[in-house]
Amino acid sequence: MLRPTVVLWLLLCLPAGAGAGEVTPSAAEISAAVKQAAGRHWYGVYFQNRKLGWASEEIRPEGARVAVVWEAVFRISMLGVTLETRMENEARYRADGDFAMLEGRASLADRDRKQVATGKLVEDRFEVVQDTNGREAKVTWELPVASLVEAVPWAAAGRMQPGDWVAFPTADLTMLERSRQTVTFLGRRFTGSLLARTEVLEFEIKDERGVTMKTLTTPEGVTLEAGFGPSLVLRLEDQAQAQKADPSALDLFLASIVPLDRPLEGGKLAALVRARYRVELPEGGRCPRTRGSRRGTWGRGSSS
Repeated sequence: MLRPTVVLWLLLCLPAGAGAGEVTPSAAEISAAVKQAAGRHWYGVYFQNRKLGWASEEIRPEGARVAVVWEAVFRISMLGVTLETRMENEARYRADGDFAMLEGRASLADRDRKQVATGKLVEDRFEVVQDTNGREAKVTWELPVASLVEAVPWAAAGRMQPGDWVAFPTADLTMLERSRQTVTFLGRRFTGSLLARTEVLEFEIKDERGVTMKTLTTPEGVTLEAGFGPSLVLRLEDQAQAQKADPSALDLFLASIVPLDRPLEGGKLAALVRARYRVELPEGGRCPRTRGSRRGTWGRGSSS
């Protein structure tokens, strides 16, 4: 039998995430997380530290159901023309049992498009109807479609160790797509001074489409910050600050300009510029061919 001091030494020598595995939140944990996170929170959306718009999320218990409402408005400029996109998403889940999504509605509107999708649970399937500028599309999904854990992925954080993860199905009514998200617990840390320290939980959220997001969340389930890569960030703010518009909308054309590292000579680059790129394909996948391309021009892996 190992002595306690030996066991402690072995634990200290284990790398972070050792023994990590999947964690399944219990019904009691999900219910407690919903109560803690109930309410509406506002976020400023920033791209390269420039205000892009705002978003809000509300978790609202409704007796035997739980409503999750998400809304966002983005404003961008392209060569002086400002465009606004508004997105709304509302879903209702069972408040116990399997916590399945019972119904949902998603809308997206901009200058050229108005799209509304509605879905509902019908016996052993989930039916979705989408209308885009008068064109209708219908899909039927087998169960499960989405779970309330999608809205409260930190429900089991109290017993998770760095590297542990929670996985659950999710549905995007706007894109008529289903996916599976994995939320990995990265660890706990404290912010602030020694006299007023605040604990935050770090998570990484990935889905099967390759979208990755990192979040900082309080133990009560309030997201303080969410980042999509180094440029796009959502920060918790009060409503007035979140909805305060930037005097000059972000110009995507100007934001995408990359300065040259050498002067132009006669309007042309002084030397040939070469680029190297890498294309990752799924197992058995084939890279699409462009018009005029020759067989063998594109290949699996990388090319230059």
